[in-house]
Amino acid sequence: MVVLEDDNKGDNYIKCDALMHAIHEADVEVCGKLLDRGALQACRLLGQDALGTAVQHGFASIVKVLLDYGAQPESRHLCSASAAGGPQGQQIIALLIGCGADPYAKSANNPPFTA
Repeated sequence: MVVLEDDNKGDNYIKCDALMHAIHEADVEVCGKLLDRGALQACRLLGQDALGTAVQHGFASIVKVLLDYGAQPESRHLCSASAAGGPQGQQIIALLIGCGADPYAKSANNPPFTA
């Protein structure tokens, strides 16, 4: 990728890419440092779902950090956490509901959550 010095969009790509990599590596410390530098906002601007990625991988510690930094939980994240299963999935479900995910929400593309 070519990044121009004054290209804010390029900066967003770098931040978001680094955050997604740290999530895939389950590196809580690096995630925190990137979140301090605005990586979550960069991912939002680019349409990337950092929280969804952490939920799908079953990384409860990363989910908690993302929620602490303002990631917005949605009911679709609950379905992904349920699919992850096990104690990590249950912990993630509790974190998401505790931060406002509605287990009863539904839409055309998202049925109500069932565990």
